[in-house]
Amino acid sequence: MKFSIQWMTTKRTCSLTITMRLMFGLAKMMFHPQAVELQRLCSMGVLVRAGEEAAFVTDKLTTKFVYDWRLKTFVDGNGVERKRWLRRSRLVAREYAFLERRSDTYIPATSTHILNLLPLMYLQKCGERDAEIKADSMEVTLACLDVKDAFLMVPQDKPVKIKVGQEEFLVKRNLPGQRMGAKNWYLFLKDFMEQELQCEFCIEQPCLAKGPHGVFMLHVDDILFCGHAAWWKDVVVPEFQKRFTISCDELGEGILNFFLETQDSENGAGSCIDPWNECGEGGKERGALWKDPSSDGAL
Repeated sequence: MKFSIQWMTTKRTCSLTITMRLMFGLAKMMFHPQAVELQRLCSMGVLVRAGEEAAFVTDKLTTKFVYDWRLKTFVDGNGVERKRWLRRSRLVAREYAFLERRSDTYIPATSTHILNLLPLMYLQKCGERDAEIKADSMEVTLACLDVKDAFLMVPQDKPVKIKVGQEEFLVKRNLPGQRMGAKNWYLFLKDFMEQELQCEFCIEQPCLAKGPHGVFMLHVDDILFCGHAAWWKDVVVPEFQKRFTISCDELGEGILNFFLETQDSENGAGSCIDPWNECGEGGKERGALWKDPSSDGAL
């Protein structure tokens, strides 16, 4: 009888120890990304720990942390690249639409009528170059650009105070989730492109902008470009890198260019614009746009 009681007690103790270790691991997995996110936002100047000036800020904003998993590439000590899952946390604002009905929070958005406009321009330029019709001496490219943490680049219209745990912060820039965040980003990006790149935006379709040597299409923080390759490499990309953290890609042989869940590919057999899946011989059956170099520029 004593052996049975001792065995049950040991089993319960081991079970309790394992449960506590699991709970500690889950808590560490939950709160460590929060600390990393707060440190990142403070280093970017998005958040500032509240001081004496916080007493004069009356506007408050509630926030929450949103979690997800991201597959990242890490390099170990031997220089070998490995894939690992990263637990990521993002601080987002809580501004509910039902609390206040507004009509000034919307921004221009692309539509299906213009999504293929720039790729068609690129194929037309390539066809004219191959057929030596109105040949342009400048090399033409089709490229895309993505701005990282776009909303966090825009200053707040007025000071806002938030509370995370027991600590107060002043929000200096827009947070994801704020109702005016998307519109303020569009106006901020438009002003940047007009001043630094001398772009003119289309009145009928404000997502299109014409620069000195190319055309842009905007969709929030995704940008598609068709124009002179030299201007893209020497002017557009460096100017964006001065102000933002970006990732960009340029269409070329064997290189894919992703924009709004489409992929553009180019190889010796021609150019293909297809939905986000594998491009191949079946692209024609799926309604993709093709340019065959042997067809004298015909699509």
